[in-house]
Amino acid sequence: MPDPDISSEPAVKLDPLLGNVRKFYLYRLFSGLGAYVWLPIALLYFVDRGLTVTEIMLLWSLFSIAILASEVPTGVMADRLSRKWSVVAGRTLSAAALVVFLSTASFSLIIVGYLAYGLGHALSSGADSALLYDSLKLSGRENSFRRVIGTALTWQLSGQVAGPLITGIVVGVGDMSWALIAGFLFYLSSALAASFLADPPTVPAIRAAEPVIGSSFAGHLRHLKTSLRVVTGSRELLAIVVIGLVIFDFTELMKRPFVQPYLVFFGFSASQIGYLYSLFVAVAAVVARVSHRLDEAFRGDERKLITITAAVGVAGLVSLVNATATWLAVAAVFVMFSLDWGLREPLIQTSLNRRVPSEYRAACLSVVNMIFSFVTVFTGPFFGFLVDAYSLKTGLTVFQFAFGPLLLIAAVIGWSVLRPVPGSVSDMNLR
Repeated sequence: MPDPDISSEPAVKLDPLLGNVRKFYLYRLFSGLGAYVWLPIALLYFVDRGLTVTEIMLLWSLFSIAILASEVPTGVMADRLSRKWSVVAGRTLSAAALVVFLSTASFSLIIVGYLAYGLGHALSSGADSALLYDSLKLSGRENSFRRVIGTALTWQLSGQVAGPLITGIVVGVGDMSWALIAGFLFYLSSALAASFLADPPTVPAIRAAEPVIGSSFAGHLRHLKTSLRVVTGSRELLAIVVIGLVIFDFTELMKRPFVQPYLVFFGFSASQIGYLYSLFVAVAAVVARVSHRLDEAFRGDERKLITITAAVGVAGLVSLVNATATWLAVAAVFVMFSLDWGLREPLIQTSLNRRVPSEYRAACLSVVNMIFSFVTVFTGPFFGFLVDAYSLKTGLTVFQFAFGPLLLIAAVIGWSVLRPVPGSVSDMNLR
C-alpha cells in the first residue's frame, strides 16, 4: 500500500518517518505472537520443570518489580539516545529470557530470566508509541495517531488471537518447550521489524534544551526531572493519569484473577476457555481498529470517549457480578474484556501524546506506565487473595463496589478537567 502523499515537507525527510507506520504494525504483530504463544502454557511449563505455583506467582511479581525499577530510566535513555534501539533491545531481551527458561530448571536462574523479561518490556513500552507519535507529528499528521495506534493494537491483538492457536499446534506436535521456541522466534522477528524503523530526530532538540553531555548520568537525571515536571505540572496530564490508572487497573484485573475461574464456575472447560479467549481478543482487535471513528464523531472531545468507556465498564461489571445465565455471563465478559480493552490504549495513549512535548515523550510515557504497573502489583494479589480465602463471588462483589464508583469518578474528572485539543481530528486515511 503506498504511503500517503505529503506536500508540506520535503519527501526525503518525511518518507522514512511515514514508512514507520507499516513497520510498526509488523513489530506489534510479532510482539503479540511472541507473548501469547508461550504465556497460555507458562504455568504448566514451569510446574513441569519442578517449580511450585507459589514460586511461579513470585516470578510474576518480580517481573512487575523489574518493570517498576526500569520503566522511567529506560524511557529517559530512549529520549536521549534512541527510541528505535530501545525497542530493538527490549524485544531482543525478551527473546533472550525465553532462552534462559528453555535452558535451565534452576529457580535462581529463572528469576534472572524474569527480571530480564521485565526489563525488555520496560525498554519497549513508552519508547515505541513515542517513536510512532513523533513520526506522525514531524510529518504533520499527528492527528492520525488514534487511527494508527488503534490499527497497531489490532495487529498486536491479532497476534494474541493466533498465538494460543499456534500453541496448541506446536505443543501437539512436540512438547511445551516448542511453544517457548516459537516465542523466541517471534520476539526476534519483532526486534528485526523494529530495527527497520527510522528514529525521529528528537535527540538534537533534547540536547539543545539540556546543555549537558548527552550520555552522562547528570544529563539523564536532568531529563528525568524535567519529564516529571511536565507530567505533574499539567492538570490535564494528571487527570489523564488518574483516568488511565482506573481503566488500566480495571481491565488488567479482569484478565488476571477473575476471567478464568469465572468461566469455569459457569461450566466451561479449559479448552473452551482458550477458544473464548481468542474470540475475546479478536473482538477487542476489531474495537481497537474502529476506535478512531469515535474520536472523529466527537471532534476530539475526549470527555465523551471517557464517559462512554466508563459507562461500558460499569454496565459490564454489574452484569458480570449478577449474571445467573451462562449466556449473560459470557456477554458480560465480552463487554469487559473486549470493548474496554479495545478502547483503552487508543484513548489513553492519544490523550497523553497530544499533551506531551516531543523531546520528553518517551520518558513521560514511561513515568505514566510505571504508575500503572505499580498499582497492579498490589491490587492483583489483593483480589486474588479474596478469591482464594473467601470465594469468587466475594472477590467479584468487592471488585464491583470498588471499581464501579471509580469508573464514574474517572468520567467526572475527565469532564471537569479536560478540554478539547485544537485540531485533534484525524485528517488523513493512514492505514
